[in-house]
Amino acid sequence: MTLEKKSFSGHYNWEHPVSEELLLVDGILPDSITVRFHASGHTPAPGLYYLRLLKDYAVKPLYSFINYQWISGDDNRVNRVTYNEDNSITVYGKQGSNNIALQYATYYDDFYDLTLEHKYLTVCGSPLSRTKGASYLWWLGGTNHGSQVSPTYTTTIADGQSLFVWDITQSGLNENMRDEVISFSSNGQAMNTVFGLTTTRNDGIATISDISFYTRDSLLTHYPEMQQYLGAPDNGIRNTENPSSPKGTYTLSGVRVTNQASLPSGIYIINGQKKIRQ
Repeated sequence: MTLEKKSFSGHYNWEHPVSEELLLVDGILPDSITVRFHASGHTPAPGLYYLRLLKDYAVKPLYSFINYQWISGDDNRVNRVTYNEDNSITVYGKQGSNNIALQYATYYDDFYDLTLEHKYLTVCGSPLSRTKGASYLWWLGGTNHGSQVSPTYTTTIADGQSLFVWDITQSGLNENMRDEVISFSSNGQAMNTVFGLTTTRNDGIATISDISFYTRDSLLTHYPEMQQYLGAPDNGIRNTENPSSPKGTYTLSGVRVTNQASLPSGIYIINGQKKIRQ
């Protein structure tokens, strides 16, 4: 395997599944495994900091909203942030626009995976302004171009909360989010994902109830009000299973999973069909 050159300095964390075919030699389990590193061109081979052989390796869970993983996105705009038992966030903003600014804490980098289908970054809360210039996305997955990206869609849901939706494929900030499976990370930059909304209260307070990445259908299921923009959800049943595919459950990297009862949420190949386990 060849490691791609990074656009920033730092360590590589490379994970590679060892298949049964590689482990068995003429049907016999060998006594040792050899790992060899080769330099490329005039660049010397890098140092090795650790090498681990893991059994029953589990993939990372899919991203889900946990309030304490989002912190103040700009101390010049936000006085403080508190976390509520219902998994919501109360932001005490200062005066001015975009004073409900939050960022995903970088110390949770690479904790979750996303997929290309989870392309709708959605923020829900109240009381929030939906006027032009009141809501911007500044950073996404470690990408920032000094730009302010307005939501692709905004609406009001049944309980009166405001909904802001960014189609990340149209954001111009998705440079690090184009792989089939995406590790939610700052990719070595100072920030991961940062946005700023604007409260309509004079005291600068607003509550955020959801910050999530949705697929089209899951967005429409959670927020039916989005059907005015995206149409009805696709409830059709399609069989994409390949009859020649191996039966059983595998990770995307080809590792067979034997204990399905303890599987974390994530993306798996089940009987030859890619499925999302919530």
